[in-house]
Amino acid sequence: MKKLSLLLFMLSASIISLAQTEQGNLFLGGSGTASRTVNKQIVGGSVSFEDINIDISFSPLVGYFVADGIVVGGAVQLTSQRQYPKGQPDSDFKSGTVQFGPFARYYHSSDYFGEAVITFGNTGSEGFKNTLTNWSVGVGKAIFFNEFVAIEPMIVYQSSTVKFGPDDKNVNAGPAVKLGFAIFIQ
Repeated sequence: MKKLSLLLFMLSASIISLAQTEQGNLFLGGSGTASRTVNKQIVGGSVSFEDINIDISFSPLVGYFVADGIVVGGAVQLTSQRQYPKGQPDSDFKSGTVQFGPFARYYHSSDYFGEAVITFGNTGSEGFKNTLTNWSVGVGKAIFFNEFVAIEPMIVYQSSTVKFGPDDKNVNAGPAVKLGFAIFIQ
């Protein structure tokens, strides 16, 4: 009897999750990221110095299921960053950015999903304006609380590039853990 009950529960959970990711449904979600990465500044093709970065970001998402299991939409990324030279945590620089761009996800029937996001924006201080491009790819699992709301832990690889000259840029890349939420509107 326990096996039959478990089988029926798993079958009904699968049917519910398939209905949530059907074509025509809306998706509202977001995730937060906390990471510590190493930033190498490359000037003229050589590493000029290394920094430690501590980033905290929030990324709201709004999307539309264009096909069963496939959602595309827009992303906004709000980021706060603390950067300090390697070995010198007292001489730090703090900044914040706002970026916009597209995202896409594929939800498998097992509630695992893959995600790709790219965002663009500008960053700078004291009269300097630099171009910022972020991208990430990752995998996660939608854990449904009910028919419409899920929490979504993810593991991603992310990269952030700040261009401040024709051949000069900061590249900040590495793995991160995200914890997101999703609301599926039928």
